[in-house]
Parts: sequence; C-alpha cells; structure tokens
Amino acid sequence: MKKSLLYLFLGIFLGATGLHGVRALRTELRKRHVAKVESARIDWAVQTNSNGASKVHFRNRFSACDDELLLNYFNLKRDRKTPTVKAEANLEIWNRFVLLYEQWPQGLKNYCEQYVSHVYVVSKLGSSAYALQKNDSSFIILIDREAMESLPNDWFTDRERTAVELAAGYTIDHRIEGDSNNRPEFTLETLLIHEVAHCIGITTNQTRKFDSSWEKLGQNSLLEGVFQVSKVSVEMTPENQEHFDDLHYYRDQRLSTEEYIKRFGSLRNSPFPTMYSSVNDLEYFADYFYAYVHCIVQQRPLEYSVYRNGQKVVGIDCGISLPHHEKRRTIISNILSELDTLNN
Repeated sequence: MKKSLLYLFLGIFLGATGLHGVRALRTELRKRHVAKVESARIDWAVQTNSNGASKVHFRNRFSACDDELLLNYFNLKRDRKTPTVKAEANLEIWNRFVLLYEQWPQGLKNYCEQYVSHVYVVSKLGSSAYALQKNDSSFIILIDREAMESLPNDWFTDRERTAVELAAGYTIDHRIEGDSNNRPEFTLETLLIHEVAHCIGITTNQTRKFDSSWEKLGQNSLLEGVFQVSKVSVEMTPENQEHFDDLHYYRDQRLSTEEYIKRFGSLRNSPFPTMYSSVNDLEYFADYFYAYVHCIVQQRPLEYSVYRNGQKVVGIDCGISLPHHEKRRTIISNILSELDTLNN
C-alpha cells in the first residue's frame, strides 16, 4: 500500500515538475532513508556501549540474535525486501567448531578474543555471513543458519552458482575440503575466518572501513597493484578489470557460462587467489586472508571444477602458493605475527 501511494505521488510529481523534480524527490527520499539508518545505528550503538569484546572466552560468545535494535539497524542498512530475523543457534555445530578454533594460528585467536564481541545466528541474511563494527571498535558477526548447517563443498559450490547462469549441460563441483572434513563445522570455520579477516583488515588499516573510502593506501598494503585508491573510491586497476570486472554474488546479475569459464583461464596467474576475491577491495583482502590460512597454514584444498555433459572443462586449484604471490603471502604472514603480540 505504501509503495502504491509513493508511485502515485511520483507520477503526480513527474507531471507537475518534470524529470528534475523527480530526481530531487529521489535525492530527498534517499537522504531520509540514510538518516533513518543512522538513527537506528545510534540506537543500537547506545545500547551496546561497552569497552571492546567481552571478557568471556570467544567460545562462549555464540548465540541466537535477540538484539532487536541490531536487527532493525541491519535491515534498514541493507534495505532488503525480506528482513533478516533471529534463528536458533545450533550449539552442536558450534561446539565441534570450537575444537577447530583451538587449532587456529595464535594471532587469529588473539584477535577474536580481543575484537569479536558476539557471533549471532540469524535467518534470511541474504548472504552467508556479515560483520558489523561497533562504536568501541569491536565487531559483531552475523551467521546465516542455513549456510552454517551446509556441508562446506556444497556451500562453496552453491555460492559460485549465485555468480553464473549455467547453460544446459554444464555443472560445477568446487571443493574446499577433503571428504573427511566435509562437515558443517568446517563451513562455519570458513565463514568465520573470512568475516574475521574483514575485521582485521579494518583494525590493521589494510582496508577501508565498511561503507567508506580512503585517503591513501597504507604501507605494505595487500591491495597495492590490484586496486587503485582515490579520495572518493577504491577501484580495480585497469589491467585487472579487463579480466575480472563485474563479478557479483547473491544477486540477480550473473555471468554467462562462457564468461565464467573464461575467467578461470586468467585466475591462477592473477593476484586473485579465489574468484570471490575479485568482487571488490574488501572481499579481496578477506578472501586472500582466508585462502592464506586455509591453503598455506592449514594445507587444505581449494579447487574449481566445471563440467560439460560430464566431461571436465575446467580444473584448477588456488594459486596462492605460486611465486607471484610471495610478496602478498609475506604481508599476511606479517599481520598474523603482529596479532601474536595482542594481549587478551
């Protein structure tokens, strides 16, 4: 009903003032929405005013999301038609994940203990996971229940399906775990390492903050040579745009099968360790960090396979161990070493 009235008003306004007036109205409506989002953020921030992450061990910071102000802020921020809602926390999967967490690099665990205040389970997130920064510089991570209950290889393949419109006869079968590790706690581990990497990127000034831009790149930036930064935007460099521009996940806009396969021809020798890392600068850092921990530290697989009528036409693994990644591997290694010194 509200949308019908809005469209009626727009029609009347268009007839009365022309295109310029409609643009002015859209600008005003956008300003009002931004103000509403900011108001919701402040309400949530006031409620969650605290000093850093909880003193409770990270293993005990997992729960269903009962924070209605957070959900209200998040739904306004994302402006989604289907609102994100709280979901029951699957403690069985979490408890199995905790055993994996104890084997993480010490610096990564130190960071979680100091900076990640909560891991909340929700439903209808619109993606697999999402990180939000609080006023005190700590972070909250939202995890989609359906995603965390998926098998890792199924989840990885399903995510890639959101980026490509597969032609008849084509199938994909990507893998991030061997058969013995193809269990939901390993999916949750993947989601958390990626989201924690987003947080680390902000804390260490390797990336811009969420929904903001930079003045300049910091020293020893992972993004150097891959993205170019101005005062108003962060864009992929032209030589990388030629091969990896316009890749989207969880949206209606998808690549054709031909375009998707073509990208694999450039991926292994590119600065991108995964297809997802080529989405934008934030995802580049987060998925690079994840690929380093997953493939280099944990020595686990990350493989892409595309089949046509049962015959494999693409079969490549993550190229992060190749020589041209050496400088960037060193950057991630150094970040982990710096996190080793965090006091909890």
